[in-house]
Amino acid sequence: MRTASALLVALLLTACSSTSPPAPAAPVEARAGEGSGSAAPGAEAAISCRLTRAEELVEALELRSEDGGCRLLLPLAVAAGSLPIRVGAVPGELAAAFEAGSGADRFYASEGTVNVAQADTTLLRGTVEARDANPPGLARLSATFEVRRSQP
Repeated sequence: MRTASALLVALLLTACSSTSPPAPAAPVEARAGEGSGSAAPGAEAAISCRLTRAEELVEALELRSEDGGCRLLLPLAVAAGSLPIRVGAVPGELAAAFEAGSGADRFYASEGTVNVAQADTTLLRGTVEARDANPPGLARLSATFEVRRSQP
């Protein structure tokens, strides 16, 4: 009996001491279409758009590219001059919101400026220089716009 007990204790000690820690999990690669852009870490995408369509919403003016991949929201009473870009700019605020897409990636400008060169009853013309500085996707975003405003 003593021999069996000693053998059992020896087996238990051997089993407990020979277990190795679990192998670390393999790193997960980023997949296209996840989050705000999916560029490789440290890489910064560059997207340029031409905004050609304008639609007057209840409290904002929305400019879009032909394919709908880029979108700029301006205050309804936009005037010539510069406007800061803010994520989630609310109607009535003197700020703009800009988003741009490339394939499955979507970027939301977190900083930048809209320069309105001309804003009258017939034409709206200007440029956008912005940046999505929020990981996982980083991007430099730019756009030009020259759109005819609809007559009421």
